[in-house]
Amino acid sequence: MASHLQLWTAPRGAAGTAAASMIEAVYPLSTDEPLRHSVRDVGNGYSPFRLGKFFEAVDALTADVAYAHTDGENQGLALVTASHSHSRKLERTAIARDLSLRCYVTRTGSASLEVRTDAVQVDEAGVEVLVNSCATTMVAVDGATGKPAKGAVPPLGAPDAADASNFELRSELAATHAAIRRRRADGPARAAEHSWTRRSRS
Repeated sequence: MASHLQLWTAPRGAAGTAAASMIEAVYPLSTDEPLRHSVRDVGNGYSPFRLGKFFEAVDALTADVAYAHTDGENQGLALVTASHSHSRKLERTAIARDLSLRCYVTRTGSASLEVRTDAVQVDEAGVEVLVNSCATTMVAVDGATGKPAKGAVPPLGAPDAADASNFELRSELAATHAAIRRRRADGPARAAEHSWTRRSRS
């Protein structure tokens, strides 16, 4: 049924940004009866789009996004799925309306990245509705050794200059939280760490 999907992969942003590697796959459920039949869960009125089919698409699309962001094929990397998390069913799926799956990078590390998948439909008023979401962690490993390839994942770039400072702050907070977790693994958390965390949230 993959041939029934409409796939959009054209970059829509500067290199290294979420838009640059974003992929959108459209299920034309409103017009493609065989496709609609193949994904339908007849016994589920609230979520008639079979969850297994959703995760099949998530697995395929997130890998494509990860390879695009890291230039994995040219770099000799293998991008493997580490986990799916924060999978949520937010609204009822209308099985007779087209369904769009949008996958894009939301976070990067040295050898890992998080790719979010949003399932979106347009309601009767013409408004986009988020019906499902899922976050997938991908790990870049060296194709020859099978070990995590540290430094292989490019940092996620700010979509525009106005957001650059926010991205820098997020990176600083992430580094600080990582340092706190390492210290906590070695012993009890310190009062100074709790104080810093409270200030960062205020």
